[in-house]
Amino acid sequence: MRLTTNRHPLATVLTGPIINQFVQADTSTLRFRVDGGTAPADLEIVFTAYVYQRLELAVGKMLRIELRKQDLHVIPQERRELVGRGSI
Repeated sequence: MRLTTNRHPLATVLTGPIINQFVQADTSTLRFRVDGGTAPADLEIVFTAYVYQRLELAVGKMLRIELRKQDLHVIPQERRELVGRGSI
């Protein structure tokens, strides 16, 4: 589900459940699926352990995420693979 929010004209609001989580020492990576989506996951979000605990996040919890244009950074898959191999 995509909605334009009245709070910020350049924002997109996504709603849906947390479908998976990976907890590491000081960070947690959550996989999120947009309501009505069919992909295994639509978005990965990394939180510090402190924020993860304060927000009481867990698999199955519904989230509402606001993405503002100026805060969004997109990395093409090919480049991400190169970065992981130390080529860039």
